Amino acid sequence: MRNKGMSLVEIIVVVAVMSVLIGVMGYGLSLSSGKPAEECARKLVSEIQQARMAAMGKNRTAITIRADDGGQDGVWVDLKSWTVADDGSTVEQPVETKKVGSKVNIDCNDLTLEFDRASGALVGETGVVEIHISKANTKKKIVIYGLTGNVDLVAE
Repeated sequence: MRNKGMSLVEIIVVVAVMSVLIGVMGYGLSLSSGKPAEECARKLVSEIQQARMAAMGKNRTAITIRADDGGQDGVWVDLKSWTVADDGSTVEQPVETKKVGSKVNIDCNDLTLEFDRASGALVGETGVVEIHISKANTKKKIVIYGLTGNVDLVAE
């Protein structure tokens, strides 16, 4: 008796192996593409905007951007906030640390931005602060305007 076809089990095994291979290839392509840079830039903009909004409430807020190995091992933000009482005393909140990306190139390390409570502007900065993030052919630039504290994300 000649068997001219494949059994259902053989077909399922072949489809499963092909699915795993396609998944691994897709993950590898996303790392070699600019996806990590886009994701890191979006998260970083979100964290900066949240720090600015917190400062415009009752808290003073400073955010520090750290990059381990230029961003390859990780990009971190440390959010520090403190409340100023009517008598001038301050109560510090615990520092909140978040990882916003990795496997990217970023041009800043230990950049601290402090926002003014009244206007949301950067304290001590009247110009423009730029942060460049890149991966493969994708280049993003975060622009923070010192006088207003507004944050823009633009492609380079």
